[in-house]
Amino acid sequence: MEDLEHDDGPSKSQRKRDAQALQALAVSLVELSDEQLARIPLPEKLYDAIRATRRITSHGALRRQRQYLGKLMRRADHEPIREALAQLEREANGQTQHFHTLEHWRDRLLAEGDVAIDELLASFPHLERAPLRHFVRQARQEREAHLPPRSARALFRHLRERITPPAPEQDESAPLPETPIAGATLQTMQARVGIIMGSRSDWETMRSASETLSALGVAHESRVVSAHRTPDLLFKYCEQARGRGLKVIIAGAGGAAHLPGMAAAKTELPVLAVPVMSKALAGIDSLLSIVQMPKGIPVGTLAIGPAGAQNAALLAAAILANEDDEVHTALTAFRRQQTERVLADPDPSQPPPAD
Repeated sequence: MEDLEHDDGPSKSQRKRDAQALQALAVSLVELSDEQLARIPLPEKLYDAIRATRRITSHGALRRQRQYLGKLMRRADHEPIREALAQLEREANGQTQHFHTLEHWRDRLLAEGDVAIDELLASFPHLERAPLRHFVRQARQEREAHLPPRSARALFRHLRERITPPAPEQDESAPLPETPIAGATLQTMQARVGIIMGSRSDWETMRSASETLSALGVAHESRVVSAHRTPDLLFKYCEQARGRGLKVIIAGAGGAAHLPGMAAAKTELPVLAVPVMSKALAGIDSLLSIVQMPKGIPVGTLAIGPAGAQNAALLAAAILANEDDEVHTALTAFRRQQTERVLADPDPSQPPPAD
């Protein structure tokens, strides 16, 4: 007996709706910023077509280009793209809430003074009291003199650059995005230092750079960008770095360690390199690979391992401090506290002082 139960697949109407949905998904990527677009796992041809769409002004040409985007999207693995877009939306919602929280703290600081400053420092101990009191005092004087609220705005910027927004909720069923490092700190709206590394395993070393920048209040981002596995992503990241507001790149790599040198070849920004400890030669291979750059493409090479990562962050902060008084103040305070800790414990034969 002939089996009459068979599946002809989706109807023509359903296939048309699916195609239209994928085209709409592709078109929505055109509205993203370069920084956001770099976080979406896109095939190179689709990425280039999206960038090209932004330059088209003719209505007819734009319609044809959108159809082309839909065709490219149908060939791509679109589920990771949807997941990455959903993550961006969650982060945007979190940023809005964080913005309102900072506004609330600013208003409390201006209204309550030292009482609110004490509460703020209890919640965020990495902040310093002196600049907060300075901004509050100046803002009150401007308000009494009926002057523009420049210090109130400066206070808000100070808080925004130093208080980390809460980490967005992750969809546990979705794979973790390949490029961002989970747990990186002070991922603010305008990163000034980019920390890149060849693999997730390098994070154990590069974490020291991120933590040091956070302690200094320097906004930064952390990304896995492999010179060998994702060379196109590396090139795009470095070519777009200056336009996104980055001032310095810290690159950590082990073994063949091509990442810092390739990054330096693709950007005029200062590149500070951290040789990562390797199993085979204890990081000596990483160090020699990085430090032997050819004439004309400089890379500032630090020590092997976490010490080098911390010093890279301090050196990046020193570069920023040339034009940023707040970073200079934070860096000076770090050096002073470091000196005071040594002076407070001069006798190695005695137990260390209690914290």
